[in-house]
Amino acid sequence: NPHTSSMLKRGYRESAFAYAIASAGVTHSVARACAQGRLISCGCDPAVNRKGMSKSLRESLEKEKLRFLDAINENSILVDDSLKKLKTKQASRWKWGGCS
Repeated sequence: NPHTSSMLKRGYRESAFAYAIASAGVTHSVARACAQGRLISCGCDPAVNRKGMSKSLRESLEKEKLRFLDAINENSILVDDSLKKLKTKQASRWKWGGCS
């Protein structure tokens, strides 16, 4: 319990740092839960369809996979046309999914 600690009751730099870290952790957890649609009420746009979040996540992961493959094949002369088509198709389907 932070209220019983003599270190956190006084105005030390270390106690300010401890409170800042704790506040950042709480803020991060609330923002993540809000973005994942796990909160009943939050400040995100209520018009956002929460069911589409997993599809957006899958598309983002696929995009990152392609970026990784591009980095591996950066010096390669041969480039697969299907990979180019897939990248173009995914880029055109991307849609903002709400706050993150």
